[in-house]
Amino acid sequence: MPMVLEGIRILDFSRYASGPVASMILADMGAEVIRIEKPGGEDDRTLPPFAPNGTGTLFMNCSRHKKCITLNLGQDESHRIIDRLVEKADVVIHNFLPGTKQWKLLEYERLKDVNPSIILAVVTGFGLSGTYAERPGFDSVAQAMCGAMNISGFPGNPPTRAQVPWVDCLTAALCALGIMFALYNRIKTGEGQIVDVSLLDSAVFAFAIRGLLTDYQLNGVEPHQIGNNSSYITPGNLFKAKDGWVMLTAAVDPLWKRMAKMIGRADLADDHRYKDILSRFENRDSLNTIVGEWTSERTIDEVLSAMARAHVPAGPVYTVKQVVNDPQVKERQMLVENSYSGGKALLSGLPIKLSGTPGKAEGPVSEVGEYNEEIYHELLGLDSREISRLKDLGII
Repeated sequence: MPMVLEGIRILDFSRYASGPVASMILADMGAEVIRIEKPGGEDDRTLPPFAPNGTGTLFMNCSRHKKCITLNLGQDESHRIIDRLVEKADVVIHNFLPGTKQWKLLEYERLKDVNPSIILAVVTGFGLSGTYAERPGFDSVAQAMCGAMNISGFPGNPPTRAQVPWVDCLTAALCALGIMFALYNRIKTGEGQIVDVSLLDSAVFAFAIRGLLTDYQLNGVEPHQIGNNSSYITPGNLFKAKDGWVMLTAAVDPLWKRMAKMIGRADLADDHRYKDILSRFENRDSLNTIVGEWTSERTIDEVLSAMARAHVPAGPVYTVKQVVNDPQVKERQMLVENSYSGGKALLSGLPIKLSGTPGKAEGPVSEVGEYNEEIYHELLGLDSREISRLKDLGII
């Protein structure tokens, strides 16, 4: 069965997480992704933790399906090669900072002269415009600057970051979505354009969705640390069971009433302290104590079973080992076995499921320059003598 992006060719100059994850999603859907690295490989290959063969596992989780080639962007002769690649490509992705040499080499106006229909996706810390446009950024910086860290953690403790790179992953998804928008527009108009996504934009977008920034603007309310409680939602917290921890969230009145009945406290639904969402949040300490006393007398499985019967969202706090062995994770193929030079490894699956043209997460992780021969010879038509010369000069 043909894959949905079959026939789309992407040149990926990006590093670390957001850009590589975006191009990987598109590769999973059938696009041909050519990753361009400096000779010897890029630094993101060597970020720990490591597989037994020394390859960084972050890189492995961003890199399946990709055809890795080497090219020294600092060499003048490489510019001609880039232009030949751009002529045959649909999309270019990079995350170089505005004003750098690499940025200038891949500027949209220059690429557009080479290929008028090219789509350029640029992933940066702060976007292509604005006061901070030339600053570098990482997931952790965006977490800090969007406001999320300041309200995360427990009262009195320092601001707390999430260890999961949610900003990187969200930015990657938005980048892939932006590329799809641009490809669709090109079908209608024949024209390419720039896709501009940034870590801070993505982080502020996510933070704003909850309504806390709007609450501040309209009501002057400055949110603060509330631990594992959910903002304005109670019960919405982590509770101790006999054998571990469980997250319970009764976000709206019907859920709360069903929970109260399930824990044998239907009377709480008529208690004036818990009459509505705001009242429950204001009195969360007392309500959390009541729910916590109930969960403390039961195992995790007993709590989950009861909440399932009441149709109240609930889930256990997993260790990494439990995530790997969870049946739902397995059945949804969210961890898939991929090959790399050291053998087989469980890597991230594809979270987008299409019924008619499904993607495929299984694919090998390419070694440095593994596809030099295919791309330079078969795609660009260079003969073996020319390829050897470029290698001797340190260009590839």
